[in-house]
Amino acid sequence: MAEAGSTQRGRGWRRVVPLNVRGDIVLGLVVVVLTLVGAAHVSPWLDEAATANIVSYPTWDMTQLWTASRWWFKGVDVALAPYYLVVHQWVRLVGISPLTLRLPSVIAAGVGTAVMAAVGRRLVGRRGQLAYATCYGLLPRTTAMAIEARPYALSSMFMAAALLFVVMARRKLAWWGWLLLVMSMVGAVAMQLYAAFPIAGLVVASWFFLKGRARWLVTIAAAFSAAILSPFLWLSYQQIGQSSWLADQKFSLANRFLVESWATSRVNAAPTVTDLTPGRVALAMAVIAGLLIVLVIVASRGRGLARLGIASIPLVLSVGTMWILALTSMPVFASRYLSSAAPFGDVKASKQHGARRRAVERMPRWA
Repeated sequence: MAEAGSTQRGRGWRRVVPLNVRGDIVLGLVVVVLTLVGAAHVSPWLDEAATANIVSYPTWDMTQLWTASRWWFKGVDVALAPYYLVVHQWVRLVGISPLTLRLPSVIAAGVGTAVMAAVGRRLVGRRGQLAYATCYGLLPRTTAMAIEARPYALSSMFMAAALLFVVMARRKLAWWGWLLLVMSMVGAVAMQLYAAFPIAGLVVASWFFLKGRARWLVTIAAAFSAAILSPFLWLSYQQIGQSSWLADQKFSLANRFLVESWATSRVNAAPTVTDLTPGRVALAMAVIAGLLIVLVIVASRGRGLARLGIASIPLVLSVGTMWILALTSMPVFASRYLSSAAPFGDVKASKQHGARRRAVERMPRWA
């Protein structure tokens, strides 16, 4: 009787979240509902106030922020111009309020979760669908960015889409799939410049994951995306000095690296004991996660270790580059810069989940 009841519950769960696109969408909607609660209650902060102020202007007046003359971009915040233009058109339809400003980020978190569920479903099956969606949708970095009127959740969503199309390239990918891959890469970097690092890692990993012509096509897609973005990247680089004043702010690199990168993005200038508590909890969780990784590797006796290393390339390249820049040439390391790497943290987490023998046997070369 107990076994029959368990079977019935399993069938009921499969009906709610089937192993298909509809199941992916259901998982995405769950994250939309969860983040919508936070987006509706959390008070706006300084950067969100800047978003509200800029997008509220008429289109021509808003573009004057980025242009010093009618024909040349030489103002400030060019790096955020694509995001501001998107939200500007959005609020023209729905109006401006803290919730409506955050809705694009909420939707992006839900779409990103659905896309990552599709990635897991294609690579691992039922277990992967649930694990990828859970790891991505409930990652503190994802939920933190989902309740902010800033571009980082959108960048992460586009990055997840780029990952999905690369996974689809394992089999024959139609021309529209390659076009969407280029658009995803462009969208990720347009929303957040530092998304270029995980994209580079994705291209490198694809040479281990894909075979034959697909490797070259992914590389060409990335090169084509870079060509499209080159004027935008150059203009943004010209304004990199506008944030140099942040270097005078006091902050702990250890806290930024180990805690804020995945747990939060806002820290008071003069933190109280209460403010420090979430950080300590996050640090404890990071230690526990590290121990779990070691235990899984030991328990699996090294099986799948090479695949874990390949899957970690985009994450290591993006996070490692940001840390090196923070320690050498760029004194300011904002934790939200790592948001676009969230899909690859999800892939790495799923590797831990798939360390059991059956999962390892079912996983492809980079799955």
